[in-house]
Amino acid sequence: MLRCFRNGVVGLLAGAILVVLQMLLSASAFASHDARDMHVAPAGDRPKSITVVVASNYPPYSIGSGEVFQGILRDNWDLWSARTGIKVNLQAIDWAKAQQAVLEGRADVIDMFFFTAQRAPLYDYTKPFARIETPLFFHNSVSGIADADSLQGFAVGVVDGDACVEELQKHNVVNLKKYSSSETLVGAAARQEIRVFCNDKPPTMYYLHKLGIESEFRQSAPLYIGEFHRA
Repeated sequence: MLRCFRNGVVGLLAGAILVVLQMLLSASAFASHDARDMHVAPAGDRPKSITVVVASNYPPYSIGSGEVFQGILRDNWDLWSARTGIKVNLQAIDWAKAQQAVLEGRADVIDMFFFTAQRAPLYDYTKPFARIETPLFFHNSVSGIADADSLQGFAVGVVDGDACVEELQKHNVVNLKKYSSSETLVGAAARQEIRVFCNDKPPTMYYLHKLGIESEFRQSAPLYIGEFHRA
């Protein structure tokens, strides 16, 4: 199953990701073009390297942090670099810092990025390559949690810079405790600093099982199903 997923994403790297390079090399927008019709710029016009940032500690996409980490995105970008001859400076960092790096021009591409209304004016997006569920997780001692509207009065844990922050604010949930990554968020739940939190399902389930506390937490239906893009 993982091999099939990787093959699918690699196929997009031959098309959709090259849109990002086109964006870097040209002032023309690519939003109205089908990613499959985009091509790599001639070799003489290509950048020699690009810097790509991803969220740290987000299994199975990134496992670890810094420049030395493992996961699906490491494999995909290494293969893309090998095929294009363009060096990729790939960094897994705290999610809020990753977004700031792009906005300040210290990184060219951010990966595994949801589309939101607040982000839309700031970024150009490739087509999506994965769908991710984002539910609420809550301790067994807590009852009555079904959706964002039922969070009033609770302190809710979130990853700083995550799309869930924007979603909760739409429902006037403002008592948010922010953490740097999925790992630190679930770690806080394990220490019972928080009893309710919002986070993407794949890394949450990984860390709940890693810490042996999966039976202590329940989850709601997804608040939303986001899509991973590169931007």
